[in-house]
Amino acid sequence: MKKTLSILGSMIMLLFLFCPFVSGYEGGETGAPALDKIEVNDRADGIDIVLVSSRPLDYTVYEADNPARIVVDLIGTNIYTQLPRKLAINKPYLKEVSLRWYGPAPEKEFDAAKVDLVEMVLSEKINYKVKAKDNRITISFDLPGYQPEGAKLEPKTRTAVVRLDPVNVEEEIEWEKWVDVGLANYKPLHIAHEQIELAQVKVREARRQLLPVTVIKASQTTGDTSVQDVSFTERSIGVQMEQPLTYSGELRYKIDQTLVNMDISQKEYQRIKSDYILEVKRAYYNLLLYLMNANIYEQVFKEAGEIMDLAKKQLDAKLITQLEFLNVQSLYSQLKYQLVSAEKDRALAELTFKQTLNVDVTAPLEIEPWLRFEKLDLNLEKCKDVAFKNRPEMVINELIVKFNELGQKIADSKEKLKVSLNGFLGQSASAYDTEKLNMQADWFLGLKLTKPFGGNTMTTSFTKEETTPKLSLSQEKTGTMSGNMEFSLLDGLGRLTDKKSASVEYLRSVNELWEVRDTIRAEVTSSFNEYQKGLYQLDNIQERIDFQKKRAEVTEARWKFNEASLADILEAKIALASEKANLNNLLANYYVALSTLTKACGLYKYAELVTGRSGEVLWHRVEGVPADKKDYASLNKEIFIPQGEEVINIEDLTGGKVIAVNNENGFAIINLGETQGVKEGSELWVYRSREK
Repeated sequence: MKKTLSILGSMIMLLFLFCPFVSGYEGGETGAPALDKIEVNDRADGIDIVLVSSRPLDYTVYEADNPARIVVDLIGTNIYTQLPRKLAINKPYLKEVSLRWYGPAPEKEFDAAKVDLVEMVLSEKINYKVKAKDNRITISFDLPGYQPEGAKLEPKTRTAVVRLDPVNVEEEIEWEKWVDVGLANYKPLHIAHEQIELAQVKVREARRQLLPVTVIKASQTTGDTSVQDVSFTERSIGVQMEQPLTYSGELRYKIDQTLVNMDISQKEYQRIKSDYILEVKRAYYNLLLYLMNANIYEQVFKEAGEIMDLAKKQLDAKLITQLEFLNVQSLYSQLKYQLVSAEKDRALAELTFKQTLNVDVTAPLEIEPWLRFEKLDLNLEKCKDVAFKNRPEMVINELIVKFNELGQKIADSKEKLKVSLNGFLGQSASAYDTEKLNMQADWFLGLKLTKPFGGNTMTTSFTKEETTPKLSLSQEKTGTMSGNMEFSLLDGLGRLTDKKSASVEYLRSVNELWEVRDTIRAEVTSSFNEYQKGLYQLDNIQERIDFQKKRAEVTEARWKFNEASLADILEAKIALASEKANLNNLLANYYVALSTLTKACGLYKYAELVTGRSGEVLWHRVEGVPADKKDYASLNKEIFIPQGEEVINIEDLTGGKVIAVNNENGFAIINLGETQGVKEGSELWVYRSREK
């Protein structure tokens, strides 16, 4: 028994000695790493989640949905912790921090177990940053205006923001909420999310190859001997292991390859999401176009009905001729046809939009038919630079190049020396039926070396074993020391093929990367040209509308002096409606072109492309008041106090009012009144996007 324990100890020591070379960790640190604690720290503008470990850890971070969460994937299969599975946070947007285990979960709370993932569960997606220093991984969540409990509020007398009119049209229209609806129902995006999870499983599978292949073996043999009525029984039980010691980096490269594959799947998720968002935006602007056009023709048809009624009365009174009445009637019928066509276009656009969102086609839609022109300052070269940095396709192909580069390294490592340790430890016995089975130590320990030579392979092994005699084999030996060598001829031609294939795939991916770069450049240029085309078309449309509006007014005035007919009035109104519908069409095309350009640049909103402007602005819009004629002092403006997110109305303050608003540069001059401590000569901090 002592001998058995000694052998077992020797095997375990050998495994632990060689494991560092297998895992690929450097530094010669002893003892398994541990996740010691998770800290939740308040900041003035957010919350920090800090993972504290016994030594620096490798990790990767990604986002996941259903529910929304930030996942920190700890790279390593032997990271222990005694922390509970869930840690309640109860902070704004942050629900809890939960752990996922590598292998079996602990039987009891606070028992040691191997941790694989740390998940921060969110009530909705918020901005975050991740950084690592020493033994701490910090995930910082930005919560502008967040005030930790017990903290003293700073004086509010000199800090205020008025909600301004939006700098960008994107902040006024409602396509974002419909994008959220569509994304929740978009099946390809759900499949892409499953692909991410599959890639994570492949990472774990690759890491598993670093660990010993362990097999528990048990066998029993019974048989007869040449002596009459004498039989024997053999029994064996034990654990067999094979541990890679060094594969010349092959296993490590495979892990790196699966990590790159996971990054590719995440970028593919972003690509699918980006394509779908553009699809939703196109359908939305198309619906908006026909909603606005239908409203225009409904209004002018209502006015035409009044003119038609007037024409009938004048005909009955013989104030106009039958020909003049028929002319009005013809124009009325023409307008009715345009209205019916506009309503059918609206119904079809609404159906298409619902199908794009994958929602019930009978469900009602509440969309405000409103859109205004916004001229932007965009630069083609800046758009190209942004696209090369942000397009998922660009990042995907760069990752594919890296993936195939690792494939080359894997193929090269297959041509190098491989060393593995084999062992078996157990007990066995062999005895006649007339004897008692006496289980004794049964073990072997071997070292296997494999070295390819071109298309050939040389395998050498050294084995030390000690076993009990086996009656079935009629062998009496109980201990051996052996060595053997095999030289297999032309068994490794597949390795040469794999090496050549890896080289070809790498060159192909490099070439595709350049092709993608050219494709992105062409897409951005084409989208930018469409945007400029839309600008040129919109440049003089307002002048034509103003002309038709003036024409209609003059025609009505001339009719009162019997210098124009009712048909002339109706003709002028139809021409004005046609120009307004043309404006809507140009506006829709313009914003579709902007959306296409935004997608071509790998962005979500076009505000990020605008020179010298931020897309994040707080705003307040009032129904029925033209953007260029708003009386800011009379509107129900709100003042935002960042500390504690307190909101107060100007009307509630003595002397409080908005003195001036500059929407172009996004600032306001506000008088909060003497009771708020803002007096002549004192300072007033103005915030925009909750920043000074």
